[in-house]
Amino acid sequence: MSKFLFLFFASSLLISCGEKTPKDVLPQDKMATVLLDYLKVDNYAFDHLKNDSTINDTVAALKMQKAVFAKHKVSREAFEKSINYYADHPKTLNVILDSVINRQMRKDTTKKPTKVLPVIDNL
Repeated sequence: MSKFLFLFFASSLLISCGEKTPKDVLPQDKMATVLLDYLKVDNYAFDHLKNDSTINDTVAALKMQKAVFAKHKVSREAFEKSINYYADHPKTLNVILDSVINRQMRKDTTKKPTKVLPVIDNL
């Protein structure tokens, strides 16, 4: 699913208007932060958990997404509204996606991964 979401964002290259971001849309930096965590848990759920027949990967993904939203103090509705807004403003979306990619690339891969979301342990 994360691949579809990423392709959706990347393929929405339309001409962007120079209007201000509405107040009920997540700011670019926060959107990049939430989106990065969202894509990580989505990728984990559908690439790793789908092979475990004891876990429903869709339910697990929803639980982990809920944990991401709670961690960042963002509602699913605000996140979805922001996704839709930025999809209609591809120049801004490209800036957000570049930020997501750069943040992920800057991660030190030699460090031991930490569990960002404890909900994974509760599946």
